[in-house]
Amino acid sequence: MRQSCGRKCLVDARGQRRMGRLIQADRRATLTEITTRYNRGMQQSICEATTRTTLRRMGYNSRRPHRVPLISTTNRKKKLQFARAHQNWTVEDWKNVAWSDESRFLFRHSDGRVRI
Repeated sequence: MRQSCGRKCLVDARGQRRMGRLIQADRRATLTEITTRYNRGMQQSICEATTRTTLRRMGYNSRRPHRVPLISTTNRKKKLQFARAHQNWTVEDWKNVAWSDESRFLFRHSDGRVRI
């Protein structure tokens, strides 16, 4: 049998476990931050490309951070009050409600943009 050829990986199984702990500690860390934190305690430093390759091998992918608007305490209370007031409504009651979204409708004036 032929032995594996090429350069040995700089990040072994122990290094992968360490990198996994770094990611779990801060899920929103960037690639640069992860690489910097990993290199702090190591004798042999790695570059960002090695970190990216290792993370992909571990099953992690880069994503855009999900931004969610926070609900204020007054809105939270109003939502809860609405839910409690309407929790016993039947399907027939809900059929009488006119549902709408926050779309803009233009009837006689067209600004050139397609809207729904």
